[in-house]
Amino acid sequence: DTMNKCNKLIRKYIHSINQDNLNNISKYDIVVVGGGPVGLITSLLLSKYGINHILLEKRKEPTHHPQAHFINARTMEILRCNFPSIFIETIKASPSSDYWR
Repeated sequence: DTMNKCNKLIRKYIHSINQDNLNNISKYDIVVVGGGPVGLITSLLLSKYGINHILLEKRKEPTHHPQAHFINARTMEILRCNFPSIFIETIKASPSSDYWR
């Protein structure tokens, strides 16, 4: 059964989830597992288009060190087209291209 497989995956990934939270997950159309760059952008896009979803992350706080060493061109294109302010902030926070050569 697909729901049982999803529940097992969620339990494995999210250490602090309780049965009440697990039962409430069925209220969402989509469950995004992981708050990394892909999960966050996916969640932003789902929110933008009004799609009922939940984003699950196993860490209680953001890490203090960057986890993405680069963001590919397609991701930057999605940011530029859908979230211009995030795109601009990402560009500002990026090291110069001389750093990577």
